[in-house]
Amino acid sequence: KYYYKIKHLLYRTILKALNFYEDKKYDFQAKLKEIETLLNKGLVEEGFSEIQKQKETLKKQEEFEKLLIILRLEHSYYPLLNFYIPHKHTMFDEAQEYLKALQTKWKYKEYYNSIYEAYKTNDVKKAKELYKEFIKEFEAEPKYVTLKNQRYTFLEMYYGIMDAPLYKRIVMLEKMITLYTSNIWLIEKKPIVFFVILNNLISILIAKKAWKKAVYYIKLHDEYCNKFPENREAQAILLVLSKLHIKHYSGVVDNTDKLLEEAVKYYNCTNVSWKHLLSFHIAMLYFARKNYTKSLEWLNINIYNSDSPKFVPTLARLLPIKLIIIYEAGFLDLLPYTLRSAYRTLKAKGHLLESEKLTMELVKNILKNSKDTKRLFIDFYQKIANNKSVRQTYRGLFDIELWLESKIAGNDFDEMRLRDVDESVYHEILEL
Repeated sequence: KYYYKIKHLLYRTILKALNFYEDKKYDFQAKLKEIETLLNKGLVEEGFSEIQKQKETLKKQEEFEKLLIILRLEHSYYPLLNFYIPHKHTMFDEAQEYLKALQTKWKYKEYYNSIYEAYKTNDVKKAKELYKEFIKEFEAEPKYVTLKNQRYTFLEMYYGIMDAPLYKRIVMLEKMITLYTSNIWLIEKKPIVFFVILNNLISILIAKKAWKKAVYYIKLHDEYCNKFPENREAQAILLVLSKLHIKHYSGVVDNTDKLLEEAVKYYNCTNVSWKHLLSFHIAMLYFARKNYTKSLEWLNINIYNSDSPKFVPTLARLLPIKLIIIYEAGFLDLLPYTLRSAYRTLKAKGHLLESEKLTMELVKNILKNSKDTKRLFIDFYQKIANNKSVRQTYRGLFDIELWLESKIAGNDFDEMRLRDVDESVYHEILEL
């Protein structure tokens, strides 16, 4: 009558001896070894129970490769487990389903790699071809969470290349965020991916001036920050970047001293890529606060003290923005040298785009004819209004159109920015 208790005690002793209880972090290989040990020792019931537990865990996390390995293990011990597996054919049905899902996952990955290459080279023609092939092959939305995520990632990247209306990218990114928050295990796998997606969504919402939604997602970021042990510094930096961004782009710049202190603290202890993003947004917040000297100081740090930038804003966007800050600050004696330097630098690096040419042409004309700047601003505004690529260059980084409108109307740029912010949202942004 003590047989079951002795058997159960033996089961626990074996596991303890193998240190399975000591290892709090999930280790798939260790679990396989545990199951094999139990089965080889004749503890079939416990072994089968562990197989079912592992299958349930892996199904929830859609680990198709590992599920196939577990099924293979289950099949290899089938004669021993025959009593516990009433329908052998279900194993093969499961294996076929997971194999099909795995093949789809690999195909999605191939399409993503191809669209990413097209994105890096701005190959619109290639992107269109890939999109047609993708939709033809994967017309229906998959049932698995991981596959849905891969589908949304591909489509969001495609919309980015095609410069599709921002609402299309917002829809895709919001679907991805909902997918992650509804399946926490997806965040646990790679927390940084979730927070980067969140940051991308917030940046687009800020560019769209969808302040209410942007604030909502910044608060969501704050809620999830530090819940996951991996990449904690990156999570915090992305949150600071979003706060800096919404404040300088909206013009809500009161009570930002602590935020700037926090941003500088992270700048002093992080890597080059984060330094690049932080220094740009710090510079733009100082610009919004009309502290032009500090703004130029941080922009110069960004341009001259960083390695080649890996993320936007690139050097091609920074130098024209620097010219605008110098002009706004009234440091007109610095403009001729800065203009020549910017032109040489951008031309040498092959970054002389239409937006940069037009911005530098404006500054050049202002230096030639400083008495009739209103006409120059009107001409520049009309050129931008008819040039989608120029608007895209500055999108979300600096509101070039509103700045020009303020110059044409003779109004304060910051006051005009605040007109776009409702009173209730203003207080929400202020509290961030």
